[in-house]
Amino acid sequence: QMSCRDRNRIAMQGELLGAAALNIKNVLCLTGDGVQTGDHPEAKSVFDMDSINLLKMTRTMAHEGRFLSGRKLESKPKFFLGAAANPFVPPYDFRPLRLKKKIDAGAKFIQTQFCYDPNLLKKYMKYIVDSGLSEKLYFLVGIGPIKSEKSAKWIQNKLFGTVIPESLIHRMEQTKDPIQEGINICADLIEEFREIPGINGVHLMAPRNLAAIAPTVAKAGIKI
Repeated sequence: QMSCRDRNRIAMQGELLGAAALNIKNVLCLTGDGVQTGDHPEAKSVFDMDSINLLKMTRTMAHEGRFLSGRKLESKPKFFLGAAANPFVPPYDFRPLRLKKKIDAGAKFIQTQFCYDPNLLKKYMKYIVDSGLSEKLYFLVGIGPIKSEKSAKWIQNKLFGTVIPESLIHRMEQTKDPIQEGINICADLIEEFREIPGINGVHLMAPRNLAAIAPTVAKAGIKI
């Protein structure tokens, strides 16, 4: 993962060369969240560029074998570029347009923010498929096992652009085993995602709940 928040273009190009030297090919290009959302709000953000420009810069290194300054590289690094998408942030009509800009800049795969509402996701993916964007990239939907009712409500209220239907929150409220129910919900959603055209896989995330990843994979029957 490369974030524009913490480093300028010189540092990021150096880090990309380091990744190439370690034979790391998959690069997720992110603008990055503001420091005020973390535990170092006194830090100074950089934001020398955004994710689209980071994609273009990395593509230039890989395809043209040169730095952004124009200086030639002795060999071209091999990168498979990705970007992030948040389908449920208004204005909704702008989300696919922003996604197209990232594809045009070099993105070959997309990872989304948490998606717990399959009905909203279906509407978004219909545009992605109908517009032909799904033929240009691999689409990975963000999902993860919810740890507790409290976690579900925090995600719903605090995590910008994430929608959790009341029916899922109700399931977490009623269960006697929230960890297992979170795993069950995640597996159920993954099964629904399998039926949505344009989706190629999922990006499992489980902040402070990493032990639930393996049983979620098993419950969902995911091939890794």
